[in-house]
Amino acid sequence: MENEENDDEHLTESELGTKAYWEDFYQAELENFVDSGDQGETWFGRRNTNMIIQWIADNVPKEASICDVGCGNGYILSQLATRHSFLNLLGIDYSPKAIDFCRQLYKSTAPAIQFKVVDILSSSDSSSSSSFPACDVLVDKGTYDAIALMPDGDLAANRRLYRSFVLNHLTENGHLVIMSCNFTRGELCRFLLLQLPSPAGDLTLVHEFATPKLSFGGKVGSQVTGLVLKKSQENKE
Repeated sequence: MENEENDDEHLTESELGTKAYWEDFYQAELENFVDSGDQGETWFGRRNTNMIIQWIADNVPKEASICDVGCGNGYILSQLATRHSFLNLLGIDYSPKAIDFCRQLYKSTAPAIQFKVVDILSSSDSSSSSSFPACDVLVDKGTYDAIALMPDGDLAANRRLYRSFVLNHLTENGHLVIMSCNFTRGELCRFLLLQLPSPAGDLTLVHEFATPKLSFGGKVGSQVTGLVLKKSQENKE
């Protein structure tokens, strides 16, 4: 097992890892929506995002509970509700402005989609992740990336908090659907899978999305990595 404390796969600190950046970003998105009806940007592009939506539509029962972690403008949840008739959807984000934006965008989708301010790394009562139950599916499109970019964060500690959140908020046999533009398949698996056994269960890789490839210098790699991990209790202590 590799020791994450000695892992040298670190990212450069960035304003993309700050709450202030996202508050300003979604305030501008909200103002644009009010002024012109613009529903905002789809991070990682529609093609990659639609892979997530289609995988859920093909593999998850309509009654399943689904949480988008770091939901941004809520596009994934809106598509699951309107195109695929899912009824138990939750979007969480640590940016209150993002949640305000989503509530403005999707007034007509209630009660199929609920939105809530939650900081998955916080233990404060006001934004604690303990305030909602485990879900059948967790979706992460860029949130793990943003956590790794925090300029004042303890990367190793935040990784542990992230993994703990995932395990504690997935039902048994539930799935984490994650897309990253900063980490390879090997890095994500090392961070999320190769850990000491947890009383909350463990994760196994069950699917990799066929995301677009980038060729440079004779090497081929993915611009975006997309994985589906399944929670099991096989390693429960």
